[in-house]
Amino acid sequence: MNIEEFRASVAEKEPPIGLSVTLAALWWDAKGGWTRSHAMVDELETMDGMAVHAYLAPQRGSGLEC
Repeated sequence: MNIEEFRASVAEKEPPIGLSVTLAALWWDAKGGWTRSHAMVDELETMDGMAVHAYLAPQRGSGLEC
C-alpha cells in the first residue's frame, strides 16, 4: 500500500485488512478516532509503536502526559 492508497482508504468504514497495528492506529486517527488509535499503541513497545504514540500525544489537547 502506498500513501495515496492509504489516504483513499480513510473514506472506508474499516481499515484495510492486513494493516500493521501502527498503520491501523494512524488510520483510526485520520478518521478522528484518537482514543481508539491511542489505545492501539499506548503500550506497544516497538520503535514504530513508540513513534506513533509520540505523534498522537500532542493531539490529546489536555496537557496531560499519556
